[in-house]
Amino acid sequence: AKVKAYRYTDGEWKERGLGPIKLLEHKTSKKIRVLMRRDKTLKICANFYVQQESKVAEHAASEKACVFTTVDCSDGDVAPELYNVCIKFGSSEKREAFTAAFEDA
Repeated sequence: AKVKAYRYTDGEWKERGLGPIKLLEHKTSKKIRVLMRRDKTLKICANFYVQQESKVAEHAASEKACVFTTVDCSDGDVAPELYNVCIKFGSSEKREAFTAAFEDA
């Protein structure tokens, strides 16, 4: 699904990019990660593992968006940190499908 990603940094939501988001499973370790690349540049703007303690919630301001806390590794030159992440979908149905897949992972 094509989405917009935001990360909460310095007291505000900052846009990370627009593009397709995927849930990928590692062949041997079976760990699931979320990967998102920007549309035109293909630069990674979200890259993190789905963890047991990660809980997805509907964003209070929009039923098309979900929020969760995770360790994002998309900035390759910066050490991974714990961030609040918001993913905004084109419809609430797409958000619900992503939320279900994320929680099943």
